[in-house]
Amino acid sequence: MTHCADGLPVDGRIVTLVKMALQYEVETGRPGIDLTPSELIWRTEILKERDKLEALRTACAMATALSGNEKALAALTE
Repeated sequence: MTHCADGLPVDGRIVTLVKMALQYEVETGRPGIDLTPSELIWRTEILKERDKLEALRTACAMATALSGNEKALAALTE
C-alpha cells in the first residue's frame, strides 16, 4: 500500500468514506456526506445489490430474447 509522507495510507478510512459519500450523491442525488458512516456503508451495499439484481434481470431478458422462444419473449414484453 502506498503511504503519504506522514506514514498514513493514501486511502485511509476518512478518504474512503468521503469517496463513498460522493459516489452515493452521484448515484442518488442525495447528499451522502450527511449520513453516519454505518448508514453510508449500509446504503452503499443496498445500491450495489440493486445494481447486481438489475444486471441479472438484463442478462435474463437478453437470454430470453436471443433464445427465440416466442412464448418467453411474449411474457417478457408484457
